[in-house]
Amino acid sequence: MKTRGPQAYPTHKQRQELARMLVDMASEGDVNAAGWLLLLSEIRQQRRETTQ
Repeated sequence: MKTRGPQAYPTHKQRQELARMLVDMASEGDVNAAGWLLLLSEIRQQRRETTQ
């Protein structure tokens, strides 16, 4: 069985660029991008609530 390699996580800058891209796409009417933004918002809000 082949072992998995290390997971590659996006850098902070890459995450910002992706979020900016989603915002641009959502503002142009992309409903799927708007849904991802809502999901990200909910995840961030839950993290803030659990850390306080």
